[in-house]
Amino acid sequence: MIPLALATLAAYRVSRMIIAEYGPFHIFERLREWAQRHERLNEGLSCPLCLSFWLSLVFGAMAVMWWDILIIKIILSWLGIAGANVIIYRIVE
Repeated sequence: MIPLALATLAAYRVSRMIIAEYGPFHIFERLREWAQRHERLNEGLSCPLCLSFWLSLVFGAMAVMWWDILIIKIILSWLGIAGANVIIYRIVE
């Protein structure tokens, strides 16, 4: 249960970063600008529901199939905790 909860929060966090934040060195902003020049990519990177759908596939697979690998635990835990923090911050603000 914990791996899937972390995967859910990780998918939320990464989709939020890509869709709404600048990121370090404006990497997500540059990604969005690049995607705007490619119509199909722009559709997927500008819709939070579309993006989170595909990210959920990736993170869900990581949680279910490869949870025993330490780096997967680290990645999902890190992004999952970050996702939970964003949700808490939005509730408190």
